[in-house]
Amino acid sequence: MTKYQSLLKLKYNGRGRTLSDEEVQEEYQKRYHSWSAHRTALLPVLNDYRNRHFQNHPYLIFYTLTTEIEKQLADFGDNSLEIQGLIKDLPVIAQQTYIRKSLVEEIYRSNEIEGVKTSRYELNTIAGELIGTDGAVKKGKRLMSTVKQYLASIEGQPLQMNDLAAYRILYDELLKGEIPEESQPDGRLFRNSKVYVGSSTRVRHQPPKFEREIEQGLIDLLDYMKTDKAFPIIKGLVSHFMFENMHPFFDGNGRMGRYLLSAYLSEKTDMYTGMAISAAILVERNRYYALFKEAGDVLNFADLTMFIEGMLNIVVAGQEQILADLKQRKQALNEALEELKQNMQVHFQSWTLSDHEEEIVAGILSLLLQSQVFENEFNGGVKVIEIAGRLKSDYRFSEVQVRRLCQFLEHQGLVEKRKLRPLCYALVEN
Repeated sequence: MTKYQSLLKLKYNGRGRTLSDEEVQEEYQKRYHSWSAHRTALLPVLNDYRNRHFQNHPYLIFYTLTTEIEKQLADFGDNSLEIQGLIKDLPVIAQQTYIRKSLVEEIYRSNEIEGVKTSRYELNTIAGELIGTDGAVKKGKRLMSTVKQYLASIEGQPLQMNDLAAYRILYDELLKGEIPEESQPDGRLFRNSKVYVGSSTRVRHQPPKFEREIEQGLIDLLDYMKTDKAFPIIKGLVSHFMFENMHPFFDGNGRMGRYLLSAYLSEKTDMYTGMAISAAILVERNRYYALFKEAGDVLNFADLTMFIEGMLNIVVAGQEQILADLKQRKQALNEALEELKQNMQVHFQSWTLSDHEEEIVAGILSLLLQSQVFENEFNGGVKVIEIAGRLKSDYRFSEVQVRRLCQFLEHQGLVEKRKLRPLCYALVEN
């Protein structure tokens, strides 16, 4: 069987003569009207890099479920289930710590793709303050609003993209304080003047010029997301292409587009896959941009088959990285818990603690160990109130007892305060 190629590559296939425009058109018609084609009502802007005579003809997005895509869909589903199974087997603090780490990495990597400088420490601090609270934290910190948006997606709050205004509201909240005044939209909701994607010497894409064109493209996209019955991952990838193709704002389109994809996958598949999108893209950044450029070429006739195949490959690779990381951390935790158990037996011989107090101490150290193993390099520790809540739930230990024994462990040099308000403890690194 002949390997499926983009129509662009088929024309300039390098293995023989260049196909004529008529021959490529014939192949396009054959693909578009095939029983295996999935057709949409999405009309992207296609770039005419070679001044072809058919450049103004409208082409609707379609794709074919190739054997390779079917394989990748199976891998994607299997990986998602395995990730969820591994997470389910982890202790609660390890789970909570890992999702916070994943959230921080997703924002950090998404900004890194765009060359936007961000501090992991700052993101980690904000996430630590927001998770497990009622949101009543210190305001005014950079990226606070961004973290809140990502946090909403992992807490199961579905995206409410019901009209055009929802895009602007999300844009303003997600990127609050990140977009300079001169780059704010100049239209009613979106930009209303010309822009190009890339550099002045290497244009990758020329999106719609006027706001009315952007609005129509996004209206079609909203309808597509509500009515199309495709696999969620494919819907997410098609919508990602269409949003970036419309490029509705002067600045921040990449970050918002990746957030939309991340939040959608978090809702429809699993949050860990959703929170690894930008890390996976960053590894394949050049390929990521090349997929967009090829898919948006007029000689590709809005055939998104190879775009979907390429993006699925990137996402599945990201899942495999999650699996490898989780397995390594889980093994490290099991080994560390066994070592902790042995060390505690030595300590308990020299400490004058009751059996009940020894249980509390072991519980505290076990929880802090989970946090240490599943955190990134900025271990902010665990809130005392969270430690007390977990031990009270599991063993009925009181908060007063937990606080007193945390202080005892601090005096023994085993734990240290990482924050005072709220009070957080972490294991001493050595």
